[in-house]
Amino acid sequence: MKVVLFVPDALLSMAPVRLDITEESVYLVKNIVDREMTESDGFESYLFKVGSYNSSVGPEFQLPYDQDVMALLIISTPNMFDVSFRRWFNMKLFEV
Repeated sequence: MKVVLFVPDALLSMAPVRLDITEESVYLVKNIVDREMTESDGFESYLFKVGSYNSSVGPEFQLPYDQDVMALLIISTPNMFDVSFRRWFNMKLFEV
């Protein structure tokens, strides 16, 4: 099974990361992401099949991957700025 990780965040590369892993590993990756990037820190992650997504959106928004590819979308919520970014900023501020 192929998996594409989408991390639309200005601090990270916009290029999707492609992995060729087992279906069981897909859920392991999601569990690791959810453990390291928690909702309380301002992150959410969602697994979806590219085919299901592509059938729900117009051609201009479709993803150029096979229909059976699983994608993991990681997004930031408003808490990311209030919690994680503030924590990171304070850490960098006191490094100086």
